[in-house]
Amino acid sequence: MGQNGQQPLALIMMRELADNVATPLFLVDREGVLVYYNEAAEVLLGLRFVDAGSLTADQWSARWAAEDVEGKPLPN
Repeated sequence: MGQNGQQPLALIMMRELADNVATPLFLVDREGVLVYYNEAAEVLLGLRFVDAGSLTADQWSARWAAEDVEGKPLPN
């Protein structure tokens, strides 16, 4: 977050762009924090970003771990 809890202009602009793309789009910062995903990604994940909020790389990789067709975790 910027000063006074405001979002940096670049993030605001990227969110606006993401909201106008029909493809699932994820915005991740330099530290690996998932800072936003668009409506198409919400459909894919089954969870609105407003409800999930920002997640660290460990949090979002654990929540949406890759699985095979039987639901078993894929090896790293």
